[in-house]
Amino acid sequence: MAIISILDAVMLYLMATTDNIVIGYAGYIVFRALYQMMITVASFEIASNISQNSYGLVFGFNTFLALGFQTILTTVVADSVGLALPPKQQFEVYSGFFLVTGLVFLVTGLVTLARGGAARLREEGMWRRERGQAEHPPVGATECPQ
Repeated sequence: MAIISILDAVMLYLMATTDNIVIGYAGYIVFRALYQMMITVASFEIASNISQNSYGLVFGFNTFLALGFQTILTTVVADSVGLALPPKQQFEVYSGFFLVTGLVFLVTGLVTLARGGAARLREEGMWRRERGQAEHPPVGATECPQ
């Protein structure tokens, strides 16, 4: 998530500094693809760590907080009540927001690895599974476990 957030920041900054409309639209397409991928991965990680009975509450509260932050950021950056920045400067502010978010994710990940996360990653692999749990083929696989 750190790398994707930092790449999103780069795309937003590129879109803020270019005068070429084709580069702007291409940057937007890349930004949206990366952003949607990050949201999907984050939702999967959340869903895999909570009980099925909690999905509505957790994702509802998460959406509520996200809309609250989005409203505050938009009011401060774009509205006449706030700074009322022109579009290019708005993109620079949003780029900085994604950069700071990416750096927070990066530092958190590095601290986790420094505290023994690397050993757990080597032991369990990239995707967590419970001890003693049989390894199942991926969803959509055509082989049957023997």
